[in-house]
Amino acid sequence: MKPEELLAALDEREKAALDAAKGAGDANAARAVLKGAATRLGLVGKGLESVAGQAASVLFPKAPRPPKSEAPTLQELSRSLPFPLGWKLASLLRDTRRIDAGEEAPQFAFDLFALLSLLLRFTTLVLVKSYVESGATDARLNRTLVEAFGKSLVEESWLALPRSVVNVRAELDAFAKAARPALQGAKVSTDQRAPQVRGGDLDLDYLIALRNTVAHGERVAPKHVRAAFDVLGGVLQRFAWLTQYRLVVRTADGGIVLEGELPTPASALDPALPENEPCLVSREGAGPALSLSPLLRYRPSTGVAVEELFFVNAASLERLQYVGFRGHEAPDGRSLGSYEAFRELMKRIPTPEIPKNPRLDFTQLAEEVTRFFVGREGVLKALAEAVRARPAPYLVLRALPGMGKTALLGRLHLQNPPRTQGELNSGDRWVFHFCANVDGRNSPTVMIRSLVAQIADATGLQDKELVRAALKSTDLKELRDTHLPTVLHAAAATLAMGERLVLAIDAIDEGFGGEDPIGTVLPRVLPENVVAVLSWRVDGDGRNPRVEDALRHLAPAARYVVPGADPLRGLTRENLADFVAQVKAMVDPLDDSNESPAAVLNALWDASRTDTGDADPFYLRFVAQGAETGRVDLARAETIPASLDDAFEEEWTSLPTSRDFALHRVLVWLAVLREHGTDPLLAELLAKETAQEFTPDDVAVLRVQAGKLLVYDGDRYTLFHDRFRRFLVGEQKDPLDIEAAGG
Repeated sequence: MKPEELLAALDEREKAALDAAKGAGDANAARAVLKGAATRLGLVGKGLESVAGQAASVLFPKAPRPPKSEAPTLQELSRSLPFPLGWKLASLLRDTRRIDAGEEAPQFAFDLFALLSLLLRFTTLVLVKSYVESGATDARLNRTLVEAFGKSLVEESWLALPRSVVNVRAELDAFAKAARPALQGAKVSTDQRAPQVRGGDLDLDYLIALRNTVAHGERVAPKHVRAAFDVLGGVLQRFAWLTQYRLVVRTADGGIVLEGELPTPASALDPALPENEPCLVSREGAGPALSLSPLLRYRPSTGVAVEELFFVNAASLERLQYVGFRGHEAPDGRSLGSYEAFRELMKRIPTPEIPKNPRLDFTQLAEEVTRFFVGREGVLKALAEAVRARPAPYLVLRALPGMGKTALLGRLHLQNPPRTQGELNSGDRWVFHFCANVDGRNSPTVMIRSLVAQIADATGLQDKELVRAALKSTDLKELRDTHLPTVLHAAAATLAMGERLVLAIDAIDEGFGGEDPIGTVLPRVLPENVVAVLSWRVDGDGRNPRVEDALRHLAPAARYVVPGADPLRGLTRENLADFVAQVKAMVDPLDDSNESPAAVLNALWDASRTDTGDADPFYLRFVAQGAETGRVDLARAETIPASLDDAFEEEWTSLPTSRDFALHRVLVWLAVLREHGTDPLLAELLAKETAQEFTPDDVAVLRVQAGKLLVYDGDRYTLFHDRFRRFLVGEQKDPLDIEAAGG
């Protein structure tokens, strides 16, 4: 039966019910009437459902769908995308025409992946700057941003980073809302995929996997490279939302529109736009302009340089590096005039990821740094007397690098372990924080929360509301100005006459890189029975400009330098003999003799002497390592390294030389970086430098062979000490030191 036949066969009652349903616009009621009629006429099953549904559709036709808006063509995008995206796309379109005509385009794959990189970088910078300008803060996202920009980013990071932003901001930010579907991706068809590319079902992930395959030297068939451009074309059409904006730069003599293939002069730019900053401006005048500086910097053409946009490539307070995609330059931020602007930007991305447990446990660190601890009786006694007498609220220990300040405070940590409420008794209460670029320990927020938790444990305040409020907070200003002073005064009130609460904070010279330097959040005033012990590194003149600047709010009268620690001296000959006895007992526990030949002690004493005439604990660290590995025999003077440089040299020359001295190259690069590296980053550098294929796993195998020369922060690592850095690359000025000195 056809729908028309069903409608014609309705009886009077069914027609009346159907007219009523039509008048009410109730399609479901009409369909019920038609199904009843079809049943009466003998229809059953699917036939009944089908004819009733078709008849209902005749009475209630669906409104026609509006035609889909056609995506812009790639040619149109090449004219309207921001420069240099449009320029690179236009170049690729010309190459595809050559390839499709049977000609060669040798740089096609390189240019294709360069366009992918440009697209991801540009999108990331837009999303990050929009997020910062909104004034919003998300602790986890902020930590992700700061860590990601602190190292040279590979394409996987440039995709993960914008996805992290849109996951937080998609419902709150117009840019993130537009970018989210573009970043999610579409499936890659089987005929487009190169068979050797593993994973990456969605187009953006596939293109990055293909790029890594090509970068690692695997041959990919030209047809699959050409197909990759079609995949990228689909990606670009999803990013057409970028064409709703113009990228412009207002200059002193007019302005530039950075669009399509070439920048062009602009007329009548808004005079309110910041000068010399690339800004996104809505074509329809909707919303304020978004400046992308200092993440994106513009340089006009000169007699010696091409007009160029520079994208931030690695950005931390210690290193600010950009990359250009036209002239392939990689200038330092200082040459582009962006250091100060970047510092201001970082202040607006404040909160690092906060550890779930606020109290940090330094027991393992203390045990590690106090291996073979000897001597220091004089300094320990002077410090104990200063804690008791409290000549000033802040007691200071200063030391040259490697002279043992952390070991000294580690010793005190082991002597004064953390207390819990069940262990409360009389006596001084010590709490500790060891600053370092690991686990957020260079963050003042993390430090204050940890100190508050330890103070509460030591004084029985765990259940007090003031402590609970402090540990809930991640707002630095609140923690610094309200919670820490309140908790300190409450804890001080629990102490008996003569008891002290001691805050021991080690290496505040390493407390940079968080929201603010750790030194700046120390209270100007401490309760009378509270005393703080601070340690930091100084140069040969006994100074550290950065630390001195961070502590300028503390009056000179509030600081007292502990005798014997201005700076901390080395070890005595008697200390050296004790050290050798401890190392010998570790190397050969069955040897009853704790003495070494006089020639060995003389050789160690002569080699370890510093300018002050004392033994250098840093040199002795290498002696202990050499004894553990068998390179040093404490019964034979000829095996003793003649100096610290000789100890470094022995360590250096004992490294494996396989794969064109790859491990040596890694260590030198870490020395130059002045910050943490990763296996993917160093694999890429090694591949470029040696023209060999390197994977992150290859680098991991290499670096574990130099494990004692590295310190780790998760999957990132750097050299264990600046003195080894100076051995490798000489004295390198730290950008923060240059700025502190006004350079």
